[in-house]
Amino acid sequence: MNKTKLTAGFLLVLLLTVPWFNLDSNNEYSIAKVSQEDVSFYEINPCKISLVSFLISNPESSYQNHYYFRSDNYSSIKCFGRVTGVTVLEKGGETQFYISVGTNSLLNLLLQGVFWITLLTFIPKNKTPYVIRGKSHNIILLITSYFYTFSIYAESRFYEKNLYIFEFTELKSYFLTFIIFLFLSKNLVEIFLNRSENFLNYLPYIFLSAGLSNFSDASLGILFSEKL
Repeated sequence: MNKTKLTAGFLLVLLLTVPWFNLDSNNEYSIAKVSQEDVSFYEINPCKISLVSFLISNPESSYQNHYYFRSDNYSSIKCFGRVTGVTVLEKGGETQFYISVGTNSLLNLLLQGVFWITLLTFIPKNKTPYVIRGKSHNIILLITSYFYTFSIYAESRFYEKNLYIFEFTELKSYFLTFIIFLFLSKNLVEIFLNRSENFLNYLPYIFLSAGLSNFSDASLGILFSEKL
């Protein structure tokens, strides 16, 4: 394995693990264990405990079937990877714990894009380098990113329920989204063009990732694959 693939593999591991270590730097309290009688600690301290810290304090939650982890896309960016709440329910005589883990749609979009960009770098490059024409290529990328951004504006009534802390009346929100789309489009397209001759060999693997539509749900699924 060459240095580039080793670096890409290391980056993939970081993308799947680092977000869940997002701990509040002002943490000066001991993390309580979840119990049927009392989950008040997580009600008083929402969005302060990282998922990893929660697992360390509640190791049984990683393998017992009555613990359920769910992503919370309505949390702010700073809450990404932190526990936003714990709910206790009684079903069929069994106590079930639902742990909400903060995620964010815009940050999730960026992380998922970087994940795919990194993953696709493992595909060997074409024997003959693809020559990218600067002006027309960049114009097409700008237009594509604009249409993606405009689709959010056109369907604002739908996306206002899915994009947290996104001001649909402010231009800067759309500009940030446009930059994210442009960054992802440029990198994905250029990686594809430089590996287009070898993509056919990897098409069967698309079926393995057909259900991967949310980076946070996918990485949570990897962490708790025996339960989800």
